[in-house]
Amino acid sequence: MLQIVENIQTTSGVPKSAFPVLGGLLVGLVALAYPEILYRGFENVDILLESRPLVKGLSADLLLQLVAVKIVTTSLCRASGLVGGYYAPSLFIGAATGTAYGKIVSYIISHADPIFHLSILEVASPQAYGLVCICILFEVVLHVWISECFIIEK
Repeated sequence: MLQIVENIQTTSGVPKSAFPVLGGLLVGLVALAYPEILYRGFENVDILLESRPLVKGLSADLLLQLVAVKIVTTSLCRASGLVGGYYAPSLFIGAATGTAYGKIVSYIISHADPIFHLSILEVASPQAYGLVCICILFEVVLHVWISECFIIEK
């Protein structure tokens, strides 16, 4: 994404100071379709991990769409010169990826053909997969020791 924005900067002649504005505008347009990608504190992660009892969770296909959109918009923000970090996007992407994985695995196990006898397998809740995926992303992106992350979550 950085290379694409740099190529646009050199070929278009648009001043460099206009690119953060254009990046914010593009992210705002994407947020009209996917408002969950905007950072509103840890409320986003609470929704993804379904930690609020009366709030309905998101479907697995929407979670996977949100992962792709969040990666693209975070990259666009960074490439266009907007200030931002990696901590909150890592939380969001990890929670959405893990929760989607947990929902998909749970669906596959519960709807498996009786010939395979997969229904005897215990599957953790999608929230547990979300927390594990957050830890993995923290380790990869932020270089946090994964053992420390698991201890904090416990």
